[in-house]
Amino acid sequence: MKAKTAKKSSKTKSRIRRPKRAMADEPTGCGYIVEWSVLASLRGYTQVWVKTKTYDKVAADLIKGVKGKEAKALLRQRKQAIGINYACGGTCDGGWCQEHMIDEGIYVCECGYFT
Repeated sequence: MKAKTAKKSSKTKSRIRRPKRAMADEPTGCGYIVEWSVLASLRGYTQVWVKTKTYDKVAADLIKGVKGKEAKALLRQRKQAIGINYACGGTCDGGWCQEHMIDEGIYVCECGYFT
């Protein structure tokens, strides 16, 4: 016995919800922008441990832009050093994004204004 397949009406349209984008002059808020990269040297970096899932996810993205079989193999084997850089960025209404110290050694990225 054959199963009947329902035919879609030509009037039916698929709807894709897209997030509302801010206008050019609307503030989007401040936050940290994260940038991962393959390191050629460990100079200036401190070793930090990350979960295997995190490394694999980042390595999968980095493999796309890395040239050379050796570098790709090291990323797959979890032997390549990768670095992370955080930058405070975004837009504010009447100000700019910058890091503010809220306690000794604790910083947050938020809007800065002239006072």
